[in-house]
Amino acid sequence: MYRIRARADSGFFDHKFIAALEEHIYRIRARADSGFFDHKFIAALEEAHVGYAVVAKLTKPIKRTVCSIRYRLFKPTTAVVEFTYQPMGWKTPHRFVVIRRPVADNERYSYQVFVTNLPLQAEQVWYFYRPRAAIETDIRELKQSFSLAKNSDQ
Repeated sequence: MYRIRARADSGFFDHKFIAALEEHIYRIRARADSGFFDHKFIAALEEAHVGYAVVAKLTKPIKRTVCSIRYRLFKPTTAVVEFTYQPMGWKTPHRFVVIRRPVADNERYSYQVFVTNLPLQAEQVWYFYRPRAAIETDIRELKQSFSLAKNSDQ
């Protein structure tokens, strides 16, 4: 398994690299956080035939949809729904998957929204993305526990 790490502000997406990989790899899939929620990045992934799940930024139109759409439970406290939406500036509509879970006070919900082209059931998109989310949690905990947010050599 190849793992490629890039920062959203790095402008990373090398078509030559993807082309070289395609010769040796049957399928390429990408997970990306909301820093990569950009029509140019998504278009580049699609052009390269890369399957992806990218966390969507919660814009006002997405928030309105997320709050007004009917969900189905797939776990006792976790619900899922999908919808098609074309964000402003994007050339075509895209598939969005929403995971809804109750917040501790049980009167509100937290939402996680993905844009995806993966041929998976909606809840499977979430399972596909979860390892990425776990890595981010581990990094955040390390920064807090070991003061890694600041360089100790300064």
